[in-house]
Amino acid sequence: MKALVVYFSRSGVTRAAAEYIAAGLGADIFELSRAEPYPAEYRAVADCAMAEIRSGTLPELAGMPDAAPYDTVLVGSPTWCGTFAPPAASFLARAPLAGKRVGVFCTSGGSGLAHMPRDAARLAPGAKFLPPLALRSGADAAAMDEWVREIEKL
Repeated sequence: MKALVVYFSRSGVTRAAAEYIAAGLGADIFELSRAEPYPAEYRAVADCAMAEIRSGTLPELAGMPDAAPYDTVLVGSPTWCGTFAPPAASFLARAPLAGKRVGVFCTSGGSGLAHMPRDAARLAPGAKFLPPLALRSGADAAAMDEWVREIEKL
């Protein structure tokens, strides 16, 4: 299995999870960022992201990984307003994921996956979705290890 972990992280929590998962799978890793960075102040980021989510705006990304050589792509994001952070949604919508195994994982303070599996299926039609993973408030090594083992078996 040739795997790629793609993620967006504002605070570093999702980054830590993505790095752990990538190491466990021996996967390549790519951090997403907006072409126009979010503001530094938290409230301004929240306002901007909420406006993007409500309007369905998919921001331009600073860069996109080449997903073509991978059969498995794992996409990580914090849960924002019950769904993906807009940069992760942009990746799902723009990457050629049809026919690929796609797994989503999120970090949240308690809302879990919320609408993320449904939204992923809408954003990346034709992808073969793996079971998702919700991490509460950070990197739960046991949960990530179990998820990696499950993905490797599928």
